[in-house]
Amino acid sequence: MTGNGTSTATCTHPQSWATKTINAVVVGVAGQQGRLVGYGGKCVDVAHGSCTVATPVQGYDCNGTSAQWWSLGVDGTVRALGKCLNAVWAGTTNGTKAEIYVGVAGTQSEQWIPQTDGSLKNVNSGKCLDDPGFNTAAGARLGIGVCNGATNQKWVLTPLVC
Repeated sequence: MTGNGTSTATCTHPQSWATKTINAVVVGVAGQQGRLVGYGGKCVDVAHGSCTVATPVQGYDCNGTSAQWWSLGVDGTVRALGKCLNAVWAGTTNGTKAEIYVGVAGTQSEQWIPQTDGSLKNVNSGKCLDDPGFNTAAGARLGIGVCNGATNQKWVLTPLVC
């Protein structure tokens, strides 16, 4: 369930009825939401829109899919598809790739601090989300690098507008 937190179920069989009350589990996080647009106008994207743990995060043409809808959580996480942006294996070296992961409370490799220059700094590594080599090819893997204020580390959260 996404959006405003409501959901509707309809029984299609004429003799079907609900016998249990379902209590929703909220997986969302309070905070700002939108697309993260970076160098070359590419969006931060979960490869193939997959919800699988350890799916790569890449730069991709902005297309309005849920694979490009991110929440900057008040808990320090950056989430898409119910998973958290993460540095692979909690890596701290330049070039460590970005992925989505489960989202365990307090995991520092899954926490990011938005900086005033538009970069996202990883709590565990102290490095910023980076488009290595200023790569504008669709599908270019994102990673972490020394925070330097360069344009390949600047991300703008842009809500979808109709």
